[in-house]
Amino acid sequence: MNKPFLILLVDDDEDDRDIFCDMVEEIDPTLSCTTAIDGLDALEQLNKTSPDLIFLDMNMPRLNGKQMMFKIKSNPLWNNIPVVIYSTSRLAKDIREMTDAGAIDFISKPAKAKDLKNAISTIISRVLVNKKILLT
Repeated sequence: MNKPFLILLVDDDEDDRDIFCDMVEEIDPTLSCTTAIDGLDALEQLNKTSPDLIFLDMNMPRLNGKQMMFKIKSNPLWNNIPVVIYSTSRLAKDIREMTDAGAIDFISKPAKAKDLKNAISTIISRVLVNKKILLT
């Protein structure tokens, strides 16, 4: 049996974590969503499991999203995991810096749940298609 597609959301905002995982479940109940409260918590989780996709907030205490991104992309065990930046930032400088660092996309946290659901769904679909291509 195939393991479920696992999404890791790294975000220090509890409400954002809850809403995000609820949206993932609405998109497809077979997907698995887990969360980390900051970069250090995410590192601990990455040492135990390998998610298929990471959504990473930029502004967090202890180890922020930028620092976490560089840790992910510099580790051979994790550097192939697609990372999407999921942030309140809309600054072109942040978008450019994070995509240059290896993020496959950058989502500015939308105000409407429908927009969030559409953005998550689009990215998950794209990653799933790419994974199937790589597996065949």
